[in-house]
Amino acid sequence: MIRQRLARTIARMPIVGPRYLRALVRALERTPRAKLTPELRQAQAMLSRLPPEQQVELLRKSLRGELPEPEQLGRSARRAAARQSRRGR
Repeated sequence: MIRQRLARTIARMPIVGPRYLRALVRALERTPRAKLTPELRQAQAMLSRLPPEQQVELLRKSLRGELPEPEQLGRSARRAAARQSRRGR
């Protein structure tokens, strides 16, 4: 919880925020999957599918809490996410 608050605070800073987010994306790319928590594994998989310029933007939105909740997504999106999570096991 403290880490999340600290990360959100740093991400909001106009000078430090973009650099911090790029470093975080690079760290997620370099870290082996086995050493990550389940939440970070999911973030790593999600970010690996995006082009580099969109990775930072998505991470920024997720730290700010701007991403839609799964309940707000449509039925087809929820089903696709469920299929994808089953495939990854």
